[in-house]
Amino acid sequence: MPFFTQARVAQLYLGTDLAGDQGQVVAVLPQAGPASFEIADAIKSTALNASIVFLQQPVDPTMQQGFVDNVLNLLTKTGAARVLLWTPDAASFAATAQPIYVALRWVQSNTAVVTGSQLTAPIAPNLNFIIPTNIGLTAPPSSDVPPNLNAATTATFYGNNVSLGFSSPPLANIGQILEGWLPFSGMNRGCIVFDAFITQQILDSANWGFQFRFPSPGSAIGDAVLSAPLAAPSATRSTGSTSRSAVPNMPTCSGRRPDLATNINS
Repeated sequence: MPFFTQARVAQLYLGTDLAGDQGQVVAVLPQAGPASFEIADAIKSTALNASIVFLQQPVDPTMQQGFVDNVLNLLTKTGAARVLLWTPDAASFAATAQPIYVALRWVQSNTAVVTGSQLTAPIAPNLNFIIPTNIGLTAPPSSDVPPNLNAATTATFYGNNVSLGFSSPPLANIGQILEGWLPFSGMNRGCIVFDAFITQQILDSANWGFQFRFPSPGSAIGDAVLSAPLAAPSATRSTGSTSRSAVPNMPTCSGRRPDLATNINS
């Protein structure tokens, strides 16, 4: 069964939803196309010229035409042929002054797709996640996705000379992130997933760790507090993690430390 199927409004195509999927993904075409198509077609086809939108909430059937018009108006305003776009829902997108998007363009005689603009996605105060211009986007299936992703519905960001990353220290100091994954299904749908290696010294300076607070009537404040760093400071030793970035109104950033068998939430 093809992944995208035509909605009531002919230029809008709804992604397949399965148990455990989070949010919704849709494709918007400049004009009506076939009854259905695959993720690879949405990414690669010059005939479809599809924009791909990740939402937290499904597009209400009564708002489909207005949503399509707003996406196409964004293309006209920015001069992009098509975009990858993130928005919480159709209604809020109409009122958003600065949509979170990255333009897509074809290279190598229209045989490959790269980002045509930089995406700067706010994660936290003074911290942005960046997808640079000219990083490649490869259609599924992906050959080396993390175990919690479905290779058949996951696209891949990859750049030989450009990398994903963060805008400010300490996370800006982690090693190059040359590859990232964009799942179209599952609990991480719409998140950009990547492997990263962070020196333990950075974790310590960022105060990442655990804090426990429990009643202790004999203490001066009535509570006892115990703090434990996530890793002992080391300028040479790195800690690996599989993380997922968050753009506004998408899931929060998280990382996984396999060697500690625990979760980090930031």
